[in-house]
Amino acid sequence: SGTVFIYRKVKSSPPKTVPMLVSLIMPTFNRAHLIEETIKSVIAQTYKSWELIIIDDGSTDKTAIIISKYVHQHSNIHYFTRPSHLPKGAN
Repeated sequence: SGTVFIYRKVKSSPPKTVPMLVSLIMPTFNRAHLIEETIKSVIAQTYKSWELIIIDDGSTDKTAIIISKYVHQHSNIHYFTRPSHLPKGAN
């Protein structure tokens, strides 16, 4: 006896499209007077599939305090600081 194959058409729903994630990388250094306006501008965008990655190059003003407020409120905002043992600038 041979093998019998039974074919049946299965209804499938169309694939769900997931919006592409846009990563915004924002370097900063002592920009407390500008950083909040910049973050608010990103949050206000109509496109919602984004993440904001803020890299602080060792600010000594209130930049970190302002950023931390938004990091706690928005899971798509991430804040990193340059380790103090590394030189400032791009490494």
